[in-house]
Amino acid sequence: MSYTGSHMIVFAAITPHSPLLLPTVGKKQQTKLKKTLAAMKRMAEDLYAAKPDILLVLSPHGQTLPESFSIHVAERYETSFQEFGDFTTKKVFKSDPMLIERLRRHLRSTDTVGHPLTLLTQDHLDYGTAVPLCLLAEHLLSVSVVPMFDSGLALTAHFAFGKSLHEELVRSKKRIAVIASADLSHRLTDKAPGGYSPDGKKFDDGVVHAMKNQDYDSLFGLEPSGAEAKACGLRTIMILLGVLDGVNCSPEILSYEGPFGVGYMSVRYKFV
Repeated sequence: MSYTGSHMIVFAAITPHSPLLLPTVGKKQQTKLKKTLAAMKRMAEDLYAAKPDILLVLSPHGQTLPESFSIHVAERYETSFQEFGDFTTKKVFKSDPMLIERLRRHLRSTDTVGHPLTLLTQDHLDYGTAVPLCLLAEHLLSVSVVPMFDSGLALTAHFAFGKSLHEELVRSKKRIAVIASADLSHRLTDKAPGGYSPDGKKFDDGVVHAMKNQDYDSLFGLEPSGAEAKACGLRTIMILLGVLDGVNCSPEILSYEGPFGVGYMSVRYKFV
């Protein structure tokens, strides 16, 4: 799934981040996640074949700031799923401080105001970052990780932020993979974490339709229903779409399901 043009974005995907996708957490529940797990396996193979040097992971579950995007900075990052009853799964990923610094400088100088970006000292990876890494990067032993987080700003700001990210990422001589960690509605059924709402299915249908038809403008109109549907991933998706704006690629939905009342959509991008 790599692209051999002038830029060095070699992989892009949208992945769910439920800890139930980990066998140590999901256990017997995993039988209900066969579609998603098959999609994640396929994306892991594509990611390995793309040979990335850096994984830029966009997550909605870090220390989200109301008016600023953020990056967690540390020499290395560690995963932990103790809050989900898993005391054994622990992985360590190295950082890429040079890319983080270049992104910081670029995002603060792109216009008069600059795109708000805050660097936070944090070596613990939130589950929105850790779950995709554990499932997709298991065999990428030398890869570096840059964990980035959305903000409380509007979707338009997230898309613009992604476009500015793109400007700096394409200057890199390293091979970069970008992953938007994103669950959809948390209100698909009565047993869903957020309880049932008819907006849940309506929102998820809108996102899936937009991805299938590359009708990304329609996603901006989903912002109000996304809040009602208790979706956590629309903002990270918009950052990714900004990063890919102008890149000759197309999305392929590998799976969508919501067995526990939360919408899980797995999308990989094909680069031409």
